[in-house]
Amino acid sequence: MSIRLRLDKCCLCFPLRTGVLIIGYVSMLIALSLFTFCCVSFYKLKQYVKDHENNPEPDFATVDDLHSTANGYYILFSFGILVSQFCFAINVMLVVGIHRFNVRLVRYYTPTSSILVILTLALMVHSYFFLTFSRIWPLLLWSGIVGYFIIVVRRLYLNMRNEEIGLNNQRNTTDIELETLRQ
Repeated sequence: MSIRLRLDKCCLCFPLRTGVLIIGYVSMLIALSLFTFCCVSFYKLKQYVKDHENNPEPDFATVDDLHSTANGYYILFSFGILVSQFCFAINVMLVVGIHRFNVRLVRYYTPTSSILVILTLALMVHSYFFLTFSRIWPLLLWSGIVGYFIIVVRRLYLNMRNEEIGLNNQRNTTDIELETLRQ
């Protein structure tokens, strides 16, 4: 006995194609927001270290403690910039693929988004050492949402592929009928 779940709508209300376009555009905005946040935080951290290099605050016993903590945050923000750029790139690929009805571009979204989920979870684990859980739960939530997006986009890809195969079969049938009529 097998259970089949057929997904015909995105978020139970939008047609699949429209929903996936919304997913793509919203994900691009989120990626840009993460990129901006990481860049600004990286700059502010650099300024903080520069201002407190000779006179560390009471939180840090020595200048070396300040630098070691700052290095961890530098890695964290750099990784966040990398993840945001990757997310933006794959969502641009998705949106372009849908607008141009390019099945190959839409097909690549599923494996690349799986990589994005892994990168986001790695970012979350690294963030856990520097931040509290209350500050990293959005990354965990985002990973779950991207997992849902993967399922929705995969369904759209299968629909697009079936339409493309149907059009190719229809063209082949029409060509055969025209050749038969010519003879």
